[in-house]
Order: sequence, then structure tokens, then C-alpha cells
Amino acid sequence: MKHIKGLFLLVTISSILLVLSCLTGFSQDNPEQVITTATLVEEMTDLERLAEFPDPAYKVFQLSSYDRRSLIFGGENWFANSDGFGKEPIPGTEKVLEEAKDGQPGRHLLADVKGPGAIVRTWTARMNGEITMWLDGAEKPAFQGPANDFLKAIYPSLEVADGPDAAVYDGSMTQRDAGYFPVPFAKRCRIEWTGNLEQLHFYHIEFRKYAANTKVRTFSPADLATWKKEIQTACEILVKPSSMDEIILGTPAEIHEKTVTLEAGKSLDLATVEGQSGKITLLKTKIKAANLNSALRQAILTISFDKASRPQVEAPLGDFYGAAPGINPFDSVPMTVDADGWMTCRFVMPFAESMTAAIENRGENDLKVESEIRIEDYKWQDKSSLHFNGKWRVDHEMDVGGGLVFDLPYILVNGRGRFAGCAAIILNPVEGPHPSGSWWGEGDEKIFVDNDHFPSFFGTGSEDYFNYSWSSPDLFSHAYFGQPRNDGPGNGGFVSNNRWHILDDIPFQDRLSFYMELFTHTRVTGLSYARTTWFYAEPGAWDDNMPIFREDIRTLKRPEWTPAAVGGTKDALFTQMEDMAGDNFSLVVNRPEWAAGKIISWGPKEAGENLKLRPFNVPGTGKYDLYLVMILSPEAGKFTVKLDGEFIKNADGDEWVVDLYTPFHTMARRNGPGHTLQLEAGDHRLELISRGSNPDSGGKLIQGDFLWIRERK
Repeated sequence: MKHIKGLFLLVTISSILLVLSCLTGFSQDNPEQVITTATLVEEMTDLERLAEFPDPAYKVFQLSSYDRRSLIFGGENWFANSDGFGKEPIPGTEKVLEEAKDGQPGRHLLADVKGPGAIVRTWTARMNGEITMWLDGAEKPAFQGPANDFLKAIYPSLEVADGPDAAVYDGSMTQRDAGYFPVPFAKRCRIEWTGNLEQLHFYHIEFRKYAANTKVRTFSPADLATWKKEIQTACEILVKPSSMDEIILGTPAEIHEKTVTLEAGKSLDLATVEGQSGKITLLKTKIKAANLNSALRQAILTISFDKASRPQVEAPLGDFYGAAPGINPFDSVPMTVDADGWMTCRFVMPFAESMTAAIENRGENDLKVESEIRIEDYKWQDKSSLHFNGKWRVDHEMDVGGGLVFDLPYILVNGRGRFAGCAAIILNPVEGPHPSGSWWGEGDEKIFVDNDHFPSFFGTGSEDYFNYSWSSPDLFSHAYFGQPRNDGPGNGGFVSNNRWHILDDIPFQDRLSFYMELFTHTRVTGLSYARTTWFYAEPGAWDDNMPIFREDIRTLKRPEWTPAAVGGTKDALFTQMEDMAGDNFSLVVNRPEWAAGKIISWGPKEAGENLKLRPFNVPGTGKYDLYLVMILSPEAGKFTVKLDGEFIKNADGDEWVVDLYTPFHTMARRNGPGHTLQLEAGDHRLELISRGSNPDSGGKLIQGDFLWIRERK
């Protein structure tokens, strides 16, 4: 118990130092400005404000359920991972207020932030119990209810007459497992949790902390009615961020357009401005190439502002837009990638006297390049204006896991600026086909700001930072983050995650250091991990990025692999579908990215056609999980499954129907009926029956990679 009390004391001291650091270096040129729920909601879609240092200034930090044994960089438990699963050696909260006893849950302090500030982001994978929040020391809580509601959906959980309908918040301020519901307070925010430490209790709560003299109007549920229009307007944009282009295109601008063939080894000047200030408000590019994946990695985008000796933006074109490799559609506030190949950046990029944007083709083949850059008037402010930066780095052929965990640097910046987001672009050559066994991102983000001795952000997992959970292989797109690519099965192959800090941008007065633990579930040989970071910095700031070299942008391919019985597939038995190709079917396609380098491909002409596969063997009688790893694609169809002549039912008792259609990607996913099957020892035979296709699909194609079964003991 002495150790625990000492730790709490250390955490408390760290919190005091954090608050004190928040009060240093701040200025407020406009003391009459008042921070309200409405002003924060408007900031959620205001990209131009990021191009200048904030006024009033603020510090951003995160409180989370991170493992409290992690005390100092490089210390014994720096990579400890008991961070919300339950039964932690040390409670993952700020303080234990009441111990659990007699079957009753305990009471814990999650946050007690004094002075003017605001909550700007919340997140949870799952959290039991109830959260209570008091603002400015009021006797009545501003919120009291289920912890999951607080961390994902504060506004719609409040009963407010004449406020927006709850549906307005879905996919706008509630974004998958995160909540972006600004909650300003003038004097204090205290958050307590009553819950069971034995059960899941993951949480992130991000705060802005303003200087003491900043005027803030404290949040009230009535704000949702008072500023209903502002909230609805913001939510409409957050649901469809590309709608912002209508506003941008309606503003007078100097437009630079190009449609050219860019030869291998040559550079293309996209736009040059000399002798005047301005700002880029829209940067659009599209390329056509024989191998688009390689071309987007080997076409290097550079943008230099005010005759910088090295460009502030230097990144492979696809990685710059946060969705490499290839074209992987998503829609976010600062970036959009469309299925037709157009990639759009809305980050505002000011300059004082000059700007040059170019693309260099470092590949072996010619490219067709289309581009559009819009430049508007801007008056550069020496004390507050910031240059936009987009930096990229990569590490190839890493041997990770097996006890090796380390902090992977994303960006280290010295100077003054604002951090605005990052992307992870990974080739994961893992052989486990289940998320539990193929996961690359168990590690936590650690973001040091200014004079931090302990990170201002210490997270609970890479996917938690990217606003999802449980190493999900789903593809998704939201206003502030997305997973536009995940080849699968599980988390294998090429994977892209992105997240932008817009409402929760991170200002830094002196320096910022962003690390992400590289912590894999299993030993992986040959992992490639690229990182793009977007930030603003004043002239004279410097970072640790190196130039992009030939080896960095080599063509990447997933190495040959076969499924391994690890993690979620421990004790599983695999059968390659090419070994099950039936008598009425013989087409086997070589696809090196899939297991054993082959898949079966069946193109039924009509619904009702069947494909009988050769038998697979079950070693012993029992209950089994059965999964078909199939290929999803835009031309895919639907099918049902017979086992030994009988239709397999789903968990609801209906025929199990598998729909392989996905609108753009080609990827492998496991498909199961949702319950165990009783199987006798010996041979069994599967039959696939075509059920046509999704109305949006371009065909009825059925492609399969392998079967896996695992006995439930």
C-alpha cells in the first residue's frame, strides 16, 4: 500500500506541475473575447484558425486509464499495459475516493481541473458504471449517467427541450468510439466515476486549459437549445466534410491548374507565387499510373514557403493525404479522397512572401498528373502566423514483438506551433488471420508538450488514439479520423489509420515530441511503418525529419504467407480453398497477397447455381467455430452455405447469407454464422449457393481464400 500511496502522490504532483505549466507563456490580446459552447462548436469546422497561434492561448492535455505503473521514460514499467481491462495492479484513475466494499462499486476521481477550460474530446472502448460531472463547483451535476453515454454522447444524453434531435449527433459529434462534444467551464471541472475496477473501464478525456484571465461561459444543457442552429450547422458539415468545398469554391481566389504527363525522374511545378503574401485554401491532385500504389509512394509532393532551405511539406503524394497505399476513399474535415482518384487537402497554408509547390516523379514510369491549387489573399502576421508542415518518415524491415516494445517517433519539433494530426501507413506481414494475433497497435501514444517530464497525452492503445477499439479491421471514415484501408484477414497486409486534431489541436510554445509505442501481439518480421504528421510552426522552428531517400519509397509487396494458429486462431485448423476446388469448378487465381498465394474464383451466371467443394476433415467430434475467409470486392456477390447437404443457419435461425460486396476495396474478411456447429469426426462437405448480388454490386463473383475451424473446449 505504501507503493500505491506514493504513486498517487507522484501523480498528484505531476498534475500540479501540469496545471502550473498551463499558466506559463500565455498571452491574451483580446481580453473581451468570451469562450462559449457556440464558439467551440464553430471551431470544429474552422481550419483557418489553425494557421495562427491561438488567442486566447491554451494548453491541451489528456487524462486516461493508462497503466499507472508507467512512471518515467525508459523505466521498468514504461511499457506496462494494464490500462482499463480490469484488475489493474494500480487503479487507472487519478485517485481512489472510496474503496469498493460489500459488493458495492468504488468511487474514483477521473479529473479535477481548476481554472477556465473545456473538454474537447472523450473516448471509450467500454466503461462500466456511472460518471458524474460538476462544473464550477455547482451542487447539482451538469451530467450524471452511464459512463459510456458521457464518453461517447454527452449532448444527446441530456434532456433538453427544443434542442437538436438526438439523431443529429450520430456520425457528427459522436464519431465511432469518440465524442467531440465541447464542454466549456469558467472555474472548475470535476469528474467522478462510480464503477467496478474488476470490469472494463477504458477512458480518455481531453481538456483545454486556458490562462486564468480568460473569460469562459460555463456549459449548461440549455446551451443546446440556445445554440441549436450552430450545433446543427456544424453537425451537417461533420457528417459530410466535403461539403465545405462549396464555401471554399465560392471565395475569390487565384487558381493554378495543371494537366500534364510527368516523365520518370522529372519534376513538375504545380504553382509558384513570388513577392506577395497569400494562403493556399485548397490543394487537389489526381494521378494515373500503371501501378498506382507505387506511383503514389514515389511521387513526392513538396511545398516551400518563404524560400525555406528545405520544404515545409515533403511527403509521398498518397501518404500526404493520409490514405496510402493507393486510392482508398474517405471523407474528413481537412482531407478527402474520392473513389475517382481525386485527393483534396483543405488545410490553410499561409505565406508571407513566396510559395512553391511541386511534384517529383521518382518512379520508373511516366505519370499523368492533374492538379488544382487555390490561393487567396492573406495578411501575414509576424507574431502569430504559422507555416503549414506535412512531414513523412518510414522504417522498413522491422523485426518486432516477442518481447520487444519501443517508442516509435512520429515527429519531434522545436519552436512554437500547433499539432494538427497524423497518419500511420503500415505493411503488416503477420500470419495470424484473427485480430487477436495479427494486431500491430497495442502500444500507446505519448505526446510531450513544452516542458513535460511526463507526457501530456499517455494513451491506452494505438487504435484508441485513432478513435476505434479492439483492433477492429473495419473500414470507416469520420470527420476527424478514419481507417480507409485494412487488407486483412485480421489486421494483416496494408493498413492505414489517420486522425486529425481540429477541435483538440495541440499548441506548443517551445517543443512537441510525439511517440507511439510499437507493441505487436506476436513476433513479426519485415514490418514497414510509415508516419505522416501535419502541424503548424513559426518560421525558424525545426524538426527531426530526414530527406526522403530511394530506399524509403521502394515498392512494397506483402510477402508470401500461410495462416498461423496464434492468438484468436490458437489450435485452429486451416484448409486452403484451392485444395477444396470442386469437380464443377477449376479456376484458381494466383494472388500473392492472400494465403499461400492463391484463391478460388467462381462467377455464377444466375442466382441458385451451386459450387460443391471437396471435403475437409474434422479430427474429433465436438462443437466447432467455422469461418470462411472470403474476398470482398466491388464485383462480389452473395451466397448461402450447405454443410453435408443442410443449410447452415445464423444465430437467429435463418439461412446464413454472406454478402461479399464492398464499394471500392478488395480485401479478405472472415465470415461465420455467429454460433458454434456440432461436427462429427471425419470428412464434411461444403456447398456454396449463389444468391445473386447486392444491388450496388458490379457482379456475382465469389472468391475464397481458406477455411478455418476451431474446436470449443
